[in-house]
Amino acid sequence: MGKRIGRLVGVVAFLLCFLEVPLFAVSDIPDEDAWVTNGPVYAVVRDENKGITYIGGNFTYVGPNTGCGVPIDTKTGEPVSKFPKVNGYINAVVSDGSGGWYIGGGFTKVGKETRNNLAHIMPNGTVDPDWNPSANMSVNALAISSDGKTLYVGGGFNKIGGETRSRLASFDITTGNLTVWNPNASSDVDALAISNGILYVGGYFTEIGGESRNCLASFDITGVTPTITDWAPNVTGIGDTGAVGALAVSSDGKTLYVGGRFDTITIEGVNYTRNCLASFNINIAGGLPTITDWDPNVNNWVEALAISDGETLYVGGGFTYIDGQRRNYLASFASDGELINWDPGANHWVEALAISDGILYVGGYFTEIGGETRNHLASFNISTGELTNWNPGANSDVNALAISSDGILYVGGYFNSICGEKRNKIAALDSNGRLTAWNPGADNRVNALAVSNDGKTLYVGGCFNEIGGETRNYLASFASDGELTVWDPNANNYVNALAISSDGKTLYVGGDFTYIDGQRRNYLASFASDGELTDWAPGVNYNVCALAISDEILYVGGAFTSIDGQTRNYLASFASDGELTDWAPNANWIVYALAVSSDEILYVGGDFAYIDGQRRNYLASFDSDGGLTDW
Repeated sequence: MGKRIGRLVGVVAFLLCFLEVPLFAVSDIPDEDAWVTNGPVYAVVRDENKGITYIGGNFTYVGPNTGCGVPIDTKTGEPVSKFPKVNGYINAVVSDGSGGWYIGGGFTKVGKETRNNLAHIMPNGTVDPDWNPSANMSVNALAISSDGKTLYVGGGFNKIGGETRSRLASFDITTGNLTVWNPNASSDVDALAISNGILYVGGYFTEIGGESRNCLASFDITGVTPTITDWAPNVTGIGDTGAVGALAVSSDGKTLYVGGRFDTITIEGVNYTRNCLASFNINIAGGLPTITDWDPNVNNWVEALAISDGETLYVGGGFTYIDGQRRNYLASFASDGELINWDPGANHWVEALAISDGILYVGGYFTEIGGETRNHLASFNISTGELTNWNPGANSDVNALAISSDGILYVGGYFNSICGEKRNKIAALDSNGRLTAWNPGADNRVNALAVSNDGKTLYVGGCFNEIGGETRNYLASFASDGELTVWDPNANNYVNALAISSDGKTLYVGGDFTYIDGQRRNYLASFASDGELTDWAPGVNYNVCALAISDEILYVGGAFTSIDGQTRNYLASFASDGELTDWAPNANWIVYALAVSSDEILYVGGDFAYIDGQRRNYLASFDSDGGLTDW
């Protein structure tokens, strides 16, 4: 279940800093305003003539660096003007009732302030300077009492507010102080809900409040200190384990909905089969909650629940069937418990739901929902069930949503960018690091980029077979107006590296290919400035991964062990006349990256542990004479 049950965390996003300074003279402090991608960037090249930086890689999105928590205007879909960036991930968010937010997750900084996993963002967008509870592990759930005086916090922590509290704690909102309440849950708390003076708690625990409680419990919070109730519903799953990850109470306060990963709920010795979703009658005078007959029979975990004013229950999670019908990750039930015909069909998990002013907001892993592209964030008109045009887009998973009274939606998750644009594998950024309109799109990874010395041509190499809307196998070029050129060298396998000679007359191409432009060239080739393949055919015996040029010397790195019939282990160089030089530094494994600094130092990166007879783990440098440096 998303961040808590069965979570697959694999977010890759690179902060790109494009500074107009020479290599290795750059600041060691990243530019926090530089835009980011949702996947790896393998190539960066700057066209000084235009002030444009081109990036290539395996991304599909480029957008502003917002951090993993962003308040968004529900009408425009744009982030509000001022908010602090959060540097990790957010699992839970709740409005403080005054235009600010409490956020919980796995982070260490909010704005410029150190805040470990729990923080308060003030209505003016600043971090509360007086409240620093510092949970020592993740926060997964937050809830505020109906009188607005107490904040309840659940998660995986065992220390918070400077004191020992195992996975569940509370704070006096007026003073900011940790309360004396210490329920001591035996394992993670993942869900909280409050109704009629009762705090409902869900998670993985088997003991809480000094009593045996399996994954679900409740506390009477009407007194000075919360006390655990006698309700003990014993939630279990396969192998007698279970988990509760979502809780919601109907607006009339009569029904508690429970979602998670479980298949059995046992009450007073009676087993009730309930697959991942159940409900309880809770508004029973003088009595404990009782399980209802409702059995929607979900085929996989439930992560999110939300209830509209019309008593429609919305359910999100990792399921594909519910109540015997196909529903991909999102479904709804009428107040009588019947599955509604609405079928928005997300293409991946739904992890967060929120409702405001007749709109259902949905966050998760999906990139398509309601038949249209929506990256991790979408909204639906509740009265019609139709997807709205609202489309802010995030570059990775959204797993927390909350709405303030002034119509601001706070979005939290594993993303680090919202309100960017789709770019398939290749993009261009202006001199301020902002995305340009150029959008050629490639159907597979871009590995290498090079700009001609006169700035008139951008060369692109990679794993693609289509780019700019046309067929180009692994190698292509664009004119200065951004249009794909007619040049079609048609390599028969990946292009991994590109380099242009100092005089601008020759383009060098390295990769996995053995044929290019209709002729045999093993892994390395060159083209004249008019696009014609040259006669140079150095005969490399295996893949070329990297190229760099300095003072008319071409450096070549890769997986090869022989060039031109001579032994060269993974690294070699060629003179300006195309002849292999005597330089043989002899790395002991593959070289993947090469770069030359302005003072002609060659930097080498790869999987090697030895190079030029000396120990160098993965990174080394050579001076202009080819000698290994002490670095």
